[in-house]
Amino acid sequence: MEALKPQKKLTYSVIEVAKMLGISRGKAYELVNSRNGPAAFRVGNRILIPEVALERWVNEQAKIGG
Repeated sequence: MEALKPQKKLTYSVIEVAKMLGISRGKAYELVNSRNGPAAFRVGNRILIPEVALERWVNEQAKIGG
């Protein structure tokens, strides 16, 4: 029997992003609702941030700030 392989997440919730970035939930919502944050989309009431968009945004911020 083959063991289940863990799947890489394709998207994160706003709360997950807040925890990963070490910012408040409110600040994370502010970022995704602005043009300055990572790209996000809605599925029903949920706001999801694609992993690739978050990584790209973090890298861009590092270039701007560093």
